[in-house]
Amino acid sequence: MERMNKIGQEINTLLVYFKHSKAFFRYIGDNYVGKTELPPYNIALGYQQFIMFNNPITKDFQERHNSVGHYLNQNILIRLFAILNSNDVVGDHICPK
Repeated sequence: MERMNKIGQEINTLLVYFKHSKAFFRYIGDNYVGKTELPPYNIALGYQQFIMFNNPITKDFQERHNSVGHYLNQNILIRLFAILNSNDVVGDHICPK
């Protein structure tokens, strides 16, 4: 049971860090191109984030910004696998051969 608590704590920490980082690189939809701010985002612990840009969002900026968000999505999966692997919940390969 102690092992499961440790794994659960590691995963919870990962999710807290992920949600916090995604607050800064959340998805920007097409409806925000040309605008300078995004709606509020609830991070955690009662914190809300407001993002305002000094220039209107361009299509190029939108794509680059969303690519960083996509990178963070991939990163959490790799880190989750690492937590599970280091605790012997899964093996060394994601897909069996």
